[in-house]
Amino acid sequence: MGLNRFSREDLSAILKGRVNSRREDPDDYARNLKEYSEGSFQRFFFTLDLIKKHYLKNKGRILEIGSFPFFFTAALLTLSDDEIIGTVVPESIWPGEPYDIAKKTVKISAGARQFDFDCWTLNAEKDPLPFENSSFDLVICAEVLEHLIHAPAYMVCEISRVLKDDGLLILTTPNGLYWHHLYRLAVFGAWEQYSRYGVYGRHNKLWIQNEVEGLLEGNNFRVVESICNDSKTEKIEFTSKYKLTPVSLIQDLILVISLVLVNIPLPFLSKKKSDQVYVVAKKAGEPKNYCPKYLYSKFKPSYNIER
Repeated sequence: MGLNRFSREDLSAILKGRVNSRREDPDDYARNLKEYSEGSFQRFFFTLDLIKKHYLKNKGRILEIGSFPFFFTAALLTLSDDEIIGTVVPESIWPGEPYDIAKKTVKISAGARQFDFDCWTLNAEKDPLPFENSSFDLVICAEVLEHLIHAPAYMVCEISRVLKDDGLLILTTPNGLYWHHLYRLAVFGAWEQYSRYGVYGRHNKLWIQNEVEGLLEGNNFRVVESICNDSKTEKIEFTSKYKLTPVSLIQDLILVISLVLVNIPLPFLSKKKSDQVYVVAKKAGEPKNYCPKYLYSKFKPSYNIER
């Protein structure tokens, strides 16, 4: 089965097989994995569709930045004939804790199927990618950018270095202009919680489409396709369902007004309707040390791009 012949049923079976293969996990963790796979289904499917549309190689080499918990990895291993290599962030709360950049073989189960998968432990915004220049046809960087805390430009520069000429990058991140983020911030005064999984377990910056495009174009990528799409990962619930008070009714009224506004066909509002940003870009030149001012107002991280 190739990426040009997959269906929603194929992807659903892979994800369910991946969840069911991890029954040895504690109940709360297994429940989190199930919720994650179900909530990410639309995003996974749309990302696979972008790969099918733009990635035309046969048996190429693919790097997946941020593979854990290996759901999308399982889909790639099952549906493609490419060589898949991944990275995972070190299991440390603070970036300063010591760790070794090392490769390990991960055994991935997806139902009855089992795969051996080479995966490197490293910090993508801090460590050099342990690969030769121009060694990958495609890099997938899905739901990583929003977790970074220091140097996203470094990660993009390293991705450019390891991509072949005209190599492809597919990057996804939550949409910072999504209306429900703005609603929660305006009504409840907060939009992100701390995570028990450490500093990289939460979203540290929400990006907007123009910022992502600018970061990539500044680092010598040519944007091929950029779109905001609704992954439908979030269930909208009314506050008054849990507590019927004047305040909850006002909050629900704001919620309804927001829902109406984002469906008005105006360019300013259209980018607020969808919760995900997807950008497909091609390497268009040599890696470049580009740190845009909207990211770095008072300092510019230094790093060596000569490898």
